[in-house]
Amino acid sequence: MPLPLPSRVGALVVRDRRPDEDRWVAPFAARYDLVAERAGEVVGSLALALDEAGATGELAWAFADGVDETEVTGAVADVLSLALDHHGLHRVVARTDPRDERAARVAEAVGLRREGVARHDRWAGGRWHDSVVHAALGADAPRRAGAIVVSAVTLRDADGQVLTVRKRGTSLFMQPGGKPEPGESAHACAVREVEEELGLRLDPALLRLVGVHRTAAANEAGQDLLATVFEHPALEGQSAPLVHPAAEIEQVRWLDPREPLPDDLAPLLLLLLGR
Repeated sequence: MPLPLPSRVGALVVRDRRPDEDRWVAPFAARYDLVAERAGEVVGSLALALDEAGATGELAWAFADGVDETEVTGAVADVLSLALDHHGLHRVVARTDPRDERAARVAEAVGLRREGVARHDRWAGGRWHDSVVHAALGADAPRRAGAIVVSAVTLRDADGQVLTVRKRGTSLFMQPGGKPEPGESAHACAVREVEEELGLRLDPALLRLVGVHRTAAANEAGQDLLATVFEHPALEGQSAPLVHPAAEIEQVRWLDPREPLPDDLAPLLLLLLGR
């Protein structure tokens, strides 16, 4: 986990909040509710929320004025790393007060890009306030760290079997999918890759996001994989329908997840099957 708790950042210690401590309340239900303390005194709070699919999150923080900005930046960077590197989120958003110049500097320093102003999206002190929206995409930082970013699609038949493929020159079976082209969304990549690899034209409106997962890459030793995983019902009306491999796919195989699994499955597929 990128943020072992407690985590030390300069003179600050970041840890889980205890139930008896005064709360700075985040504007959302936080998955991680943290405090930063210095010399035993709580001087700041951080919170991270994740959506149900584990694909996006929201980050918030508040620190006392006397806390060094470098230390604030380090603490926020640690929690952002927790979101992007540990949970493999697709997108993380932070909303700051337009008058808070320090918060804006911290956001940009940790890699959150300013996207604009959300008008009257925050209620405080008896009135509505604007927020500056900053965001980071999981595909940005992992590419710098050497991870491979892909889209993958789970296709099941009428009996619940999962369609798996093996690429030419490799030994492991996985879901169909692949790497996005420059500027291509994960959603569009999933549709294109399935058509190229299997000749199946998926209805984009029926793609359902399963989640974003980080695992070891199947065919590149020592590399991480950051996969946006979808499900699609295209083949659910038939039992083990014949699917023809194309492009770099050498073999197609139906897999019954209720049976003992073979030992030639990719790490991402094993993760999704709960093994």
